[in-house]
Amino acid sequence: MRIEETREIPVSLKKMWDFVDDPKTWPTWYSGMTEILDSEDYAWDKVGDSVKVAYSVLGRQLDLTCTIEEHDEFKLVRFLCEVPDPLPDAMWTWRWTELGEDRLALTVTMEAEATTNWFGKIIDKMVLPRIYQRDLVASLDNLAEIAMVELT
Repeated sequence: MRIEETREIPVSLKKMWDFVDDPKTWPTWYSGMTEILDSEDYAWDKVGDSVKVAYSVLGRQLDLTCTIEEHDEFKLVRFLCEVPDPLPDAMWTWRWTELGEDRLALTVTMEAEATTNWFGKIIDKMVLPRIYQRDLVASLDNLAEIAMVELT
């Protein structure tokens, strides 16, 4: 499974990066994410750093662990979200491109391997791509709105 969305956002790359790369802000804009489960002493700025989050899928809260695999400030963050069975783990890549002084393009890609059990296969093909796509679109829309209202 693979989904990808791109948004152009009218705000400086640094302002948006500082906002999005701070896990404390995630529940305020990422659709489906309900809270950060870690205490305040987690880190999120180098390979190996991780944060635990609560994410709601199909009316059920899932506790996910997101671990950075690549972190290139102002350019890219790639992290693995470990998801409880029967759902597949997902690799997220956030690519940042400065388009001008106060404009950026943000491209987000999510990739997940298909599960092997029959229930997981049904969910993978029929439900999960739509849920992840819906939540990603809503989240990027939320970021664009926040950029225009709060970050300019």
